[in-house]
Amino acid sequence: MASSQSKERSGGLQFPNLKTVLAVITGIMMLVDLYFIFMVAPTDAVLGHV
Repeated sequence: MASSQSKERSGGLQFPNLKTVLAVITGIMMLVDLYFIFMVAPTDAVLGHV
């Protein structure tokens, strides 16, 4: 008789590959970095508050 095990369908929740995960993390960190550069970092003493 045939085996009672059935193959799982490939459509479903799949984990993204490492390259995609690293690209997403890099993009998020760049957005956070830009926020800190322009909103949080102190202004230059020579320029003052621009």
